[in-house]
Amino acid sequence: MESSFEKMEIEKEREFVALIKKYPGQIEKGLRYLDHKLYAGSGYIDALFVDSSGVLAVAEIRIADDKGILMQALQYYDVVQKDRKKIVKKFPDAGIKIEDDPKIILVAPNFSDRVKKAARYVKPEVTLIKFEPIKHTNIVGGGLVGKEVKIQPSPFGILREAYNKVVSGILAIGNDKTDYGEQIVQKWRGKYFEPRRIINKLLVGQTYQEKDNTVSRNGFLVLTNRRLIWSQSEGILLKKMVVKFDISLNSLKDISVGGIINKKIKMIDANGVREFKLREVGDKKFPSFKEMIMKQKENLKEYSFQTV
Repeated sequence: MESSFEKMEIEKEREFVALIKKYPGQIEKGLRYLDHKLYAGSGYIDALFVDSSGVLAVAEIRIADDKGILMQALQYYDVVQKDRKKIVKKFPDAGIKIEDDPKIILVAPNFSDRVKKAARYVKPEVTLIKFEPIKHTNIVGGGLVGKEVKIQPSPFGILREAYNKVVSGILAIGNDKTDYGEQIVQKWRGKYFEPRRIINKLLVGQTYQEKDNTVSRNGFLVLTNRRLIWSQSEGILLKKMVVKFDISLNSLKDISVGGIINKKIKMIDANGVREFKLREVGDKKFPSFKEMIMKQKENLKEYSFQTV
């Protein structure tokens, strides 16, 4: 009797999740299934995996069109990224590397140009998997064939590469370490207003007039579980990212936002006031921005108390 493989029709998402659970290696070599339908704030994660390197992978699945797939995955990613310690406790034998950021795997029968283009600019690592469920004509049950869809590099690849080098080097700053090592919590792109003493060329009597001013510097503000770190681009011909200063969360006294048109974020520590303008952090998002930083400050206090 001749036998062959043929395409299998799937009508419900849970049927496909069952196939992925059974054959995770068809999505990515070495991928291991952890759980599905985990509650993540605004909904339930379709499937959670860990790859061969110990990195968590958030999978979002569609059995029809890919509408909203990336945005949904990013919402779940944010929860997983923040709750890594809880996930490690839930799966202690999974070999999860808590210090590594999770990644995103999108699984669908096909991907629109809209999704493929958007995936180029997303900060978490995103993998697109085009799937085809199959079955053997002489065997009950089904299987899965997955093929990765290549994502074209972002036109900002050079900046992204430099940025990644800065992020990887940030954790080398300082001598003190926590049990799990220093971990990056969040990053923002924006401007730092560097204080400068300006001398006017116009004479006032017999002396030059001096006044305080600022010079804006483009860069990144990075929040870790121990400090805030500012890095910026320097150089004329060969640009490179340089870490300029850090603010210990233990020494951070206050964070505020002010200004009518040009909103500036002010941070006060033992060294004085530092001013920033960060993308996507205005009046509406400032409370959550401040809460995130102060939460890390409180966590650091609790950790310090426990280790005394």
